[in-house]
Amino acid sequence: MILMMRLSLSLPLVIVLMIATAESNAQSALPLLSGFDEQRIAAIFAQPNEVNQGELAKLLYRLDHLDASSLNSLADEPSAVGDVVSFAGSVREVKRMSVPQELVEFLEFDHFTKIAVELENDAQGLVFWLYVQDAPQQLALGDRVSATGVVLQPAAAVQVISIASSSLHWTPANAQGSGPQLLAKLGVDLAAVLKIAERNRQPLQSSDADAFYSMMAAAKAISSVDASTPQRVEPAMLLKQPGDFVGAWIRLEAETVRVTRVVVTDAQRQQQLGSNEYYQIDAIGDLDNVVIELQRTEGEPVRFENRYPVVLVTAQLPDFLQSRMNTPSGEASGVELITVRMEVDGFFFRLWSYESDRMNRDGKGEQIGPLVIASRFRSLQITGTDPIGVSKIGYIAATGVILGVVFVWVWNRHNRHVDAVARSDKNKPQKIDLDL
Repeated sequence: MILMMRLSLSLPLVIVLMIATAESNAQSALPLLSGFDEQRIAAIFAQPNEVNQGELAKLLYRLDHLDASSLNSLADEPSAVGDVVSFAGSVREVKRMSVPQELVEFLEFDHFTKIAVELENDAQGLVFWLYVQDAPQQLALGDRVSATGVVLQPAAAVQVISIASSSLHWTPANAQGSGPQLLAKLGVDLAAVLKIAERNRQPLQSSDADAFYSMMAAAKAISSVDASTPQRVEPAMLLKQPGDFVGAWIRLEAETVRVTRVVVTDAQRQQQLGSNEYYQIDAIGDLDNVVIELQRTEGEPVRFENRYPVVLVTAQLPDFLQSRMNTPSGEASGVELITVRMEVDGFFFRLWSYESDRMNRDGKGEQIGPLVIASRFRSLQITGTDPIGVSKIGYIAATGVILGVVFVWVWNRHNRHVDAVARSDKNKPQKIDLDL
């Protein structure tokens, strides 16, 4: 099955207080925020040292439903309420804030986060107060964050800027695990990676796109950083505890079944991958005496013994697979049936569900299996016309027989010579030197 995704992601909502600058080219997001004008946003901070958390939560909800590209296109230097700004810096304070109970059912979230961000290379000493709907629980002091959001209140007497945003790009200062550490080094937003686990066993969605493409670009660039030895896993481990492996740097063995070229049409994703295509590899992994049963909406459960389907995606095929793709690179999507035993290093994405012939046979249901962003491949296939080395064994055996015959002949000739010398010298006195 070809892996396809529509990319219509919205950024998380973030709010930040900012000091007004003399002159600005910033563009306002107010026309996009239905129901909110400059006065209503300013009223969120009407009382000194207080925040109207209900109104702020409503604004965050509204921002979360904006198209990300529309908001990003407005970003510039801010000077007024409603202007759009992009920024990056280090976390200096984190505070969780509650949504009023009467709004929780409507807004579908019960808290948001207030983050103090110190800007990078800033000579003015500005502090951004960032309000975001969905911040990682692991967010800690010293972590690096970036966001695009809407100015809630320009700074006046104090050097503070308040901004609201729908998304938060997060790079922890001390990532746990070799996989997250590698992804952080390669600039992957770990906040997006953490959210992947929430969608285990679901089809791929537009909300997966940012993490999917950024992890694939990181897997392609893995040679640019020091990578530790991956954890060796089997499909059964990923099926039993998928949440524990999301983003993990893993190694597994698999046998390819089918390779599909997927054409990427979005210009942003093409730039991210450095290509207008990627590859999906449908493969089979060993279960190692584990039996898996998948329930279906109709029909008997499907039973898997010995082997289980695994899907790999990669921005670049290894030579031993690329050479067997008949469709030239850059052309329309091509599918090739290829059987190669191989070892793969990559990042576990998540379990995903998809249609398969096996599950649809005599019933209905979706296949659930591991999806791995592959980085490095090693062929385990024995090449040549003599795969088990029979001819080599024959050559070695024949050589041994010939050498044995020659050795026996030389040994017998030597013994005859020694006997002859002994007979001729048997009456001569023998001299023996003893080294005591």
